[in-house]
Amino acid sequence: MKKILNNLAFLCAKNSRSIAYLQFLKKNSLLPSSIVLIDTKRQYRNIFIKRNIFFKNDLNISKFALDNKIKLIRLKNTKINDIKCLKAVKKLDEKYIIYAANYGDILSKKYFLLNKKFIHIHPGKLPQYKGSTTYYYEILNKNSLSFSAIFQSQNIDNGRVILFQKFDLKNIEKKDLDHVYDPFLRSKILVKVISQLKKKEKITSYPQSKIGKKTFYVIHPLLKHISILARKWKKFYT
Repeated sequence: MKKILNNLAFLCAKNSRSIAYLQFLKKNSLLPSSIVLIDTKRQYRNIFIKRNIFFKNDLNISKFALDNKIKLIRLKNTKINDIKCLKAVKKLDEKYIIYAANYGDILSKKYFLLNKKFIHIHPGKLPQYKGSTTYYYEILNKNSLSFSAIFQSQNIDNGRVILFQKFDLKNIEKKDLDHVYDPFLRSKILVKVISQLKKKEKITSYPQSKIGKKTFYVIHPLLKHISILARKWKKFYT
């Protein structure tokens, strides 16, 4: 049975993360009541979303919203920080908003004046692994893969932590970590977060530790390759 959560919205572009999120939310009866779809000129390339056993790679978000009776606000030729997008989010009745915009998009400070809670699943343990492509650095340093659910803040990756989970690399297949396993594992974390909202009608969080903060930048392709080849991996189907 489908379950619409009246206090939950979804702010997204079409990418592997957003289509995985929606499918896992539906599977667990945790659907948002509104979707704000940023339909940019940046073309979505299906080559980045390979066929896999975890989620369908050809989901049409607009059709998904229609089929599941979810309110859809489609913003054509819009970027995340355009005034049109900001106004659309401001008009939302929902307090909690799942964030899955285009890769590299960062919310402007104006969003944090709206009395909304933006939920983001960060690839890495916080505060030890802030920044971009951090799970590759964690693989190199710790031989583990972690994700942190946070409320976004004006300062990147500094928001309050909702929950954290570490995955053992021996349970994960190395193939296509970026566009299959990354959205798949983020979705598993997201389901836990939104389940809390469904059960308690709120999401609890705690401040990040001030110890061990470190920021990383987009990993060099050679280091990325080394991080994959240097570890033992296997298939993960649960």
